[in-house]
Amino acid sequence: MYLKGERMNDLKLKRKEIKDENGDTIRLIYNETDDMLDIFFNANLMERTEYGPRSYPLDKLEELPEDLRNMAVHAIMTKPVDKFLKISFFQGANSRRVPLTYVETNYFASVA
Repeated sequence: MYLKGERMNDLKLKRKEIKDENGDTIRLIYNETDDMLDIFFNANLMERTEYGPRSYPLDKLEELPEDLRNMAVHAIMTKPVDKFLKISFFQGANSRRVPLTYVETNYFASVA
């Protein structure tokens, strides 16, 4: 919780913005005190397309050490995260599997 008069440094928050391959901004905010990472995509995070919810590739997972990769996938597939963040994969012709994630928009509609 951000209280009046506190600065990000006082709260031990670290913020970083990166651009994805489409030029969209992804904002990462790490709360060192609570060991929590918040990831914010552009406002169109829950955008629906003509084929369903917008998916985001997790292809950078393969760059992580195996233990961190397994921990990240486990976090996505475990409660409470699995209620609103789903994971699947795309398999190309060369049998390379690219993990994807998307926000389950029905979850947010049911809790609103």
